[in-house]
Amino acid sequence: TSLPNYFIVVCVCTPCLSSLLPQKYVRAHFNYSPKTDDEIPCQPLGLRFEKGDILEISNQDDPDWWQARKVFDDGAESLPGLIPARHRQQQREALTRSYPLAKAMEDQHRKKKGLMSRLSRKKKKTVFYNQGSNQSMLAVGDEVVTYEDVVRMESSAHWRRPIVLIGASGVGKGTLIRKLINSDHTRFAAVVQHTTRLVHPGEVNGHTYHFVTREEFELDILQERFLEHEEVKGQLYGTSVSAIKKIVESGRVPVLDLQPQSLKRVRYSGLMPYVVLVASPRLERLVVTRRVGPERPTRRRTSFQFII
Repeated sequence: TSLPNYFIVVCVCTPCLSSLLPQKYVRAHFNYSPKTDDEIPCQPLGLRFEKGDILEISNQDDPDWWQARKVFDDGAESLPGLIPARHRQQQREALTRSYPLAKAMEDQHRKKKGLMSRLSRKKKKTVFYNQGSNQSMLAVGDEVVTYEDVVRMESSAHWRRPIVLIGASGVGKGTLIRKLINSDHTRFAAVVQHTTRLVHPGEVNGHTYHFVTREEFELDILQERFLEHEEVKGQLYGTSVSAIKKIVESGRVPVLDLQPQSLKRVRYSGLMPYVVLVASPRLERLVVTRRVGPERPTRRRTSFQFII
């Protein structure tokens, strides 16, 4: 009996390690089309996406090619397809970015040297790319952002997203926070910091500061429980994630002032804050409002040490 000129692929789903892991979502930072990718194992199975799309990674068993779905704004998902893995795409991006620079440097050397020098350098270049390792390329690739890890935010009437103010020192972030809290104490609250200094008369633990020992504070630093921390006159001060979540659980909105370098830590903390940039006024206005005189001494702010 002759076989028909077509075949049917029957997919049998078996449990794998990736299926047992929590859902993983990423935001793409590049455009991708499988039709223009000659390295993909099967172009019809590739998943086309654009920069900014949210992808749900369903399988990462292959180190070079992931299985993913596109997630749309209404919650719908596309059919699964193949996309380049993070490390593979980082190598591609690093090669694309480094080649024009290397070529420009080579052209500049060729203009300065003679024919014999060009031939000598060409030979060295061939040996370098054929025999040299790609460790330098991997180092460059590690800094290339291809996929950004994100989390799926489930709407909840009880969740209060924190408000984070950032801006240059002296632009009035503290004043804005005080005015916002004073406008409605039942809705907004300041975040109580942790500190290792002694309790002053009239201060209440948990209200003025969370007073802890230096050993406890340093242990929290190692466990990355602070968004940022600083040392002033031998004493440690820090803003913890637990203090922010405590306000959220009480039904109020935490309002805090953070340094811009702490935003990366905040972004991956699961707090999902609203970040507000407080722009600096014009220089003339800043000089007037921050003028130093006998009745207004200069206040020097200690720089923060950040956990990134």
